[in-house]
Amino acid sequence: MIKELIDEDYIENYSFNDEIVDINLEKKIFDKCNFINVNFDCEVYHIEFVNCNFNNCDLSNLDLSNTSIHNCNFKDTKLVGVNFSDSVIKKSKFENCILKYSNFSFSKIEDTNIIDSISNSVIFNETKLKKVKITNCNLEESEFIHTPLKDMDFSTNEIKGIKTTSDSIVGLKINEFQALDLVKLLGVIVK
Repeated sequence: MIKELIDEDYIENYSFNDEIVDINLEKKIFDKCNFINVNFDCEVYHIEFVNCNFNNCDLSNLDLSNTSIHNCNFKDTKLVGVNFSDSVIKKSKFENCILKYSNFSFSKIEDTNIIDSISNSVIFNETKLKKVKITNCNLEESEFIHTPLKDMDFSTNEIKGIKTTSDSIVGLKINEFQALDLVKLLGVIVK
């Protein structure tokens, strides 16, 4: 179905099922679209997703930099190595997703939840987070360099090997076991 819509700039109320998207997409707006079991194997430039749902999709290794994602839901979706840098993500939800090796650097993420997801080795460098909740996720080896985490609660996440700066963790809520991992970042030796 996507091949039939390639000339349209604004695509609304479509449902894409069991497709492989292998056509490069540029300057398109997808509004109120459903992507179910869709595999993206293409180049994507200046795309906007509004009120869309992604279920059981594979968006791995896509370059979604400079993309706008508003009020979208990603469920059971593979997002390994996706480049979200310099993107705007608002009022969205990532649930039971694989975000491993994804890059959110220099992005603005607001009112968004990441739940029950594999998010290790994800990069959030110089990312602006506002009303973001990350719950029950594996954040091992992830980077939060110069990304303020004040008022965020990481107590239900795995954070071993996390990379961050001391200015980023001020006001971060953690549990007593996670404190040992973060103390090492400050150069403190625990005996």
